[in-house]
Amino acid sequence: MTVCRSPGCAEPGTVEGKFARWCDEHAAIFQRVAAEIGERPKRTKKLSPTRSKAGRAKLDEGNARKIADAVSAADEPLSGVAELIGVGTNSIAYKNAIALAKSRGWIAVRPGRGFIPGPSAVSAGPPPRRNRALELARAVQAAEEPLGAAEAAEAMGMSMGGLKKIARQATNAGWIESKRGPGGGYIAASDAPPVE
Repeated sequence: MTVCRSPGCAEPGTVEGKFARWCDEHAAIFQRVAAEIGERPKRTKKLSPTRSKAGRAKLDEGNARKIADAVSAADEPLSGVAELIGVGTNSIAYKNAIALAKSRGWIAVRPGRGFIPGPSAVSAGPPPRRNRALELARAVQAAEEPLGAAEAAEAMGMSMGGLKKIARQATNAGWIESKRGPGGGYIAASDAPPVE
């Protein structure tokens, strides 16, 4: 036989139902309160972009690139790279970024001294699309006349759709402008910064 769970109550408790192991009097109190509160809505768990798998992978790659770029630019082995990505050395973000940079060969470890550029440190540089945007900007700035989109696409060995994406990035960077109409094409922006 079960006894009511309420302190100081020695009445026999019920064996079944939502409020099992409470006497009828105390179970009635709980039932009344539950009815007044109503059914609580179930909370759905939403993952933030950084907690989803794809968001986390993108964040890890960005952090790994930051670390690899800093290590490549340093003259001697670099330590204390956790500050570059704004986390502590025991954080998962730091460990994932270091593991990714090491697995891709962007950095190597000198025990007790820090990180040095790895065998594939060159690939840690800017993304390929940015390199192509720089290539387009150099060609446009070197041309005497507007550079047609078809000519540029053929010279760069890419489709018109791919060229549009590259040109949009070069335009957003302020390197080139688009001139429409007959004899139009891509021209150097009037206040374009020099392209190295």
